[in-house]
Amino acid sequence: MEPIIIFFIISAVLILGGIFMFLVISEIKTRRHNLILWTIATSLPNATIKEDQRVPYQFRIETDKVVYLVKLVVIGPQNELIITNPDFWCINSDPKSWNRSSSPKLVHGVKDFRTWIESSNKKIFRLALIFPGCRNITLYKNESDVEVVHPETDVFGVWIVQFDFLKDFFAKVEKN
Repeated sequence: MEPIIIFFIISAVLILGGIFMFLVISEIKTRRHNLILWTIATSLPNATIKEDQRVPYQFRIETDKVVYLVKLVVIGPQNELIITNPDFWCINSDPKSWNRSSSPKLVHGVKDFRTWIESSNKKIFRLALIFPGCRNITLYKNESDVEVVHPETDVFGVWIVQFDFLKDFFAKVEKN
């Protein structure tokens, strides 16, 4: 077979593979988006949900009492989230071998999310939604003190909630 034909066959396979991967990833993102919207809508049936690409969060949810600003953080269940300071959140894909000198994979836009000014007369909750969930979430308070983060923990003005606990979080906030 001629080298040019082999080149075209390999190119075609790579292009088709790329298109297939793009379609699969798009489908996964669409399903994730729809599941999150459905969960919010069923947890807060009278809420208004807005999405805007120009802000540092993915969803703005408004109820009679509260405005939730929701930043989506996609992390796999085997990973962990490590918060070393207010604006740097690290995703660790290998929790057993992580140390402070490991090269961090940071969650983008945390500072912008934390400092975003939202005008409302209602109480504002900044919510980092961990999807689908992670092994654990830890907060480094200083060089030697580490705390496990729970949904009711205020982490520098942000509540960090794993997807499985989202309905409970909304119920608790709306009850108060």
